[in-house]
Amino acid sequence: MKDFVHLHLHTEYSLLDGAINLDKLIKRAIELDYRSIAITDHGNLFGIIDFYDKCVKNGIKPIIGQEFYIVKDIEKDKNLSIKDDRNFHLLILAENDAGYKNLIKLSSEAYLKGFRYKPRIDYNLLKKHSKGLIGLSACRKGEIQNYILENKFKEALKTAEKYVEFFGKENFFLELMRVGMAEDQMIIENQLKIAEKLGIGYVATNDVYYLNRDDHEIHDVLLCLQTGTVLSDEKRLRFSSKEFYLKSKEEMNSLFKDIPESLENSLKISERCNLSIDTTGKNFKMPKISIPPDFENEKSYLEFLVNQGLEKKFKGNPPKEVVDRVKFEMDVIERMNYSGYFLIIYNLVKKARENNISVGPGRGSAAGSLVLYLLDVTKVNPLDYNLYFERFLNPDRVSMPDVDIDISDRDRDKLLNLLIEEYGSENVAQIAAFNNLKSRQVFTDVARVFGLPPSEVKNITKKLPADMSLEDGKKEIPNWKELTGGKEEYEKVLNLAIGLEKNKRHVSKHAAGIVITPGPITDFVPVWKQSSDDNGVVTQFEKNCIEKIGLVKIDVLGLTTLSVIEFTLDLLKEKNINLDLYSLPLDDKKTYELLRSGKTVGVFQLESAGMRDLLKRYKPTTFNDIINIIAFYRPGPLGPEQKESIIKRKNGKEEITYKHPKLEPILKETFGHPLFQEQVMQMANMLGGFTFAEADTLRKAMGKKDPTIMDRYMQKFVDGAKKEGLSEELAYEIFDIMAKFAGYGFNKSHATVYGLLSYFTGYLKSHYPNEYMCSVINAYISNIKDIVKYITEVKDMGIPILPPDINSSDFYVKVENDSLRLGMGIIKNVGENAVREIVNARKDGKFKDFMDFLLRVNTTTVNQKAIESLIKAGAFDSLKIGRDILFENLTQLLNIAQSKKKDEESGILNLFASSSDFNFEDDWKSKLVDQKRWDKETTLMYEREILGFYLSGHPIEKEREIYRSIVTASNEEIKEMSNDNLVTIMGIVTDFSKKKAKSGSYYANFKIFTLEGYLDCMIFSNKLEEYSKILVDDQKVVIEGRVSKSDKDIEVKVVVDKVYTLSRIKEMIDGIEISLSSESYKNGEFDELENLLKNFKGDRNLYFRVYKGEESLRIRSKKYKIKPSTQLFSKICDIFDIESVKYIFRR
Repeated sequence: MKDFVHLHLHTEYSLLDGAINLDKLIKRAIELDYRSIAITDHGNLFGIIDFYDKCVKNGIKPIIGQEFYIVKDIEKDKNLSIKDDRNFHLLILAENDAGYKNLIKLSSEAYLKGFRYKPRIDYNLLKKHSKGLIGLSACRKGEIQNYILENKFKEALKTAEKYVEFFGKENFFLELMRVGMAEDQMIIENQLKIAEKLGIGYVATNDVYYLNRDDHEIHDVLLCLQTGTVLSDEKRLRFSSKEFYLKSKEEMNSLFKDIPESLENSLKISERCNLSIDTTGKNFKMPKISIPPDFENEKSYLEFLVNQGLEKKFKGNPPKEVVDRVKFEMDVIERMNYSGYFLIIYNLVKKARENNISVGPGRGSAAGSLVLYLLDVTKVNPLDYNLYFERFLNPDRVSMPDVDIDISDRDRDKLLNLLIEEYGSENVAQIAAFNNLKSRQVFTDVARVFGLPPSEVKNITKKLPADMSLEDGKKEIPNWKELTGGKEEYEKVLNLAIGLEKNKRHVSKHAAGIVITPGPITDFVPVWKQSSDDNGVVTQFEKNCIEKIGLVKIDVLGLTTLSVIEFTLDLLKEKNINLDLYSLPLDDKKTYELLRSGKTVGVFQLESAGMRDLLKRYKPTTFNDIINIIAFYRPGPLGPEQKESIIKRKNGKEEITYKHPKLEPILKETFGHPLFQEQVMQMANMLGGFTFAEADTLRKAMGKKDPTIMDRYMQKFVDGAKKEGLSEELAYEIFDIMAKFAGYGFNKSHATVYGLLSYFTGYLKSHYPNEYMCSVINAYISNIKDIVKYITEVKDMGIPILPPDINSSDFYVKVENDSLRLGMGIIKNVGENAVREIVNARKDGKFKDFMDFLLRVNTTTVNQKAIESLIKAGAFDSLKIGRDILFENLTQLLNIAQSKKKDEESGILNLFASSSDFNFEDDWKSKLVDQKRWDKETTLMYEREILGFYLSGHPIEKEREIYRSIVTASNEEIKEMSNDNLVTIMGIVTDFSKKKAKSGSYYANFKIFTLEGYLDCMIFSNKLEEYSKILVDDQKVVIEGRVSKSDKDIEVKVVVDKVYTLSRIKEMIDGIEISLSSESYKNGEFDELENLLKNFKGDRNLYFRVYKGEESLRIRSKKYKIKPSTQLFSKICDIFDIESVKYIFRR
């Protein structure tokens, strides 16, 4: 039997085309005794580092290649239509290091110069970058095979000659494939003729797309996902055979026993392909850094800057602990040769601030570095908060430090341009990120391909645990067959989804990652672009691979909160208030009062419903409390009992205890319970005798559940703890606590710097509420859901919201006296150009009336649609003509204005200049037709249509008593609930959209506009028919349903169970319930109630809810029967209080 190597193979990085997961590939290759294998994905090198690394670690020789799209001449093909655009395939392998570099160049140029529908190279590029490469003629879509199929042998021969010219006779091979296609033999016969004529080689390949023969179904599903089709679609893209799998050597020998040389050549090519990629992450390729000429090297310049920082921060008299820490950090930085990296970060932050880009106080573990604090990169002194340098940069591990930088979200592109100015456009790129097919999502995707009903699929999907693989998740569902109705299709869907799970689905730009190289980026890494007209160059490797090959990666994240702060400070400057947030004391009384009240909507990290509830219970009084709360709220190892214990201990309701007195200095700040990863490091250091570097290594091993390192360190910890006076039993117990906690504990460095932003935003909201909330709304002006949330908050704060106004508004919201004036930019159909035109026209004075407006603005820029929207939004209300009248007469008024403009241009009006009987103002007003007036609900409906929310009221505002009585959770609370939670909501139906699923059944998406804003809803076919007449836009409804969340909780919907009209809900009122406190009996409230009820006798019930401790009992009154009404409800609220009174409904 001849040995054989697969040279043509598509992995998961041939996105939604190759079905081979790399881990499974390596495992299968070992099973089949392949000692070498190639990766040749379509149009990219996305996966080569991941592939290379996994192969080397498993003793397999990796061969790096790509299947390219190629045309003869990119320039000539630019104007072809897509149907005429012929992109042939060509397989290229890197023979050596020089070939690898050329492969990178070609792959990059395909995107940068040749992208048209696909990334393409042409003959010129191939000729330029052919050194060190081996070319293979590819599949039946290869140029040579294509001409053979078209019976153009001469063209095929001529093309082969061209490729021989580019690669060289010894470096170009014809690919022979027997993959179950009818034309396979005919193609091979012609290929062998060409090979004989030109004296070139040929090689057997199998064009591998999936691992095992049975996996053809997985690949078929993948193609459906790629093309958006279903399996039942006969016209869909599909492979016509089941032979595109990783065949064994025996199978390939059987296929090509008549052409044994083709098998031998696969081995010869494999033996020729020898390249070495350093993926250790230890050989760093540092960008070239400019340092002032007075300094000998990067080290001396960094020392100078650090000493400068010591002088500035400590007035030239730093404490000994600061001096010692600086010496320690600088020694580590110098020993690890990272001075240049610290200077890059310093220079980046400095340049950002010099260019008015707002930079955050720090992010992540970098806040543990005193050197970065002295360089002004971070804004907290790590010694003040027990933050450790080793958590950021461990001297025992050789890995590039990782400084993440937050800047205002509107300035990220600006900062990228500054980096390009500094290092050159060829040396800077953003980093790729890959989305994987996740458990629930892939199950839903495969079910869609099978055309299964969405309602059924959703019901099954939400039962699958989001944090488990599908295989493990199914085991958690004991009634799987019952759940799927015993349908065999779901078993098949699950098995196919398991086969696809974790495969790559999509590539995009990483939200933060930027890479800087010492020379042109394509000397080190291939790049891509999202489209031919996109200026942003992105690496083809994701961030972990960038680190593995030693390139400098910086995470620069756009943070909206920094824009909010920046906007607020700018508004305060207009009032001559110059605020330096970093000079503020961290014990401001007003700020903590706000936090304890839980009124923190808009406050960084503290605005969710759950967080607001926690603030009210925790009652923060110090900055340390804010740090704790940020960590405390995150999911982690603390159970409900431990969390409740911390709250009680914080408020003096429970004694603070420790498992050993030596734990007190470590756990005192978190009331005896571990909360931070740094506390694990402290335990290892103070109890186990570890250095902080060793402690960080242990922390990391515990997080990864690495048994080898944990076992090695466990005995060291126990021995050290015994020396400190702990019993062996207690030492093991504490080690177990550390092990459980380390992977989930919060990074205190991150909590501290983010706590600072929470404090700043809380301070601004409590001291300058108008300016702050104005800035919050402007920062989210393009997101209507957020705008609604923040406008609702502004109203709750008692700040008046003024409508957009033609004479007062600009594009953005602004502070006007003690109110907020909405900007015209918030209005639908009114763009920036229209607002700019209005504001410019207003420079000559305010508009006196509507006609004055029409005459002074360019009505091409501010067109009729924009003016209609301005009217509906109330922007002309100050001109004292009704919205309805202006709207109905607009076309006529525009015509009058146009005529007057033309007359003025022609000079006709000059003839009447002295005529006393010509009065234009009276003339246009006399032509107004007083149409039927809009009622309140019509006015509100138009406001919502144009603004996205109700401004001058809310259609259900007068039903607030019913709303408060029947709604079971606020919008924010619903967003934090888990799947299947039952909720009742009330509001207005909007954006109702009925859709047909692939299965043929119907479903609908719509929104409910509650008193707090929008909630997304969904109703499936089994309920849709029943409620289709109720669920229409602008209908007032009450909905009972269940919470449904996507995998990452990004999308939250209420799936409808029942729908009631508001009129039906009123009929269902059974009575009124009053919650009684102990004081109710003493204050004479019952006497008042008895007198009141004499005037509201009826046949409905009165209930009393009586509390005893945390338990309560509802009692129906036998004495009183009432007639519920808004008036009665209001008067009862006057006697007791509004929170104690609600309606009770009969279901």
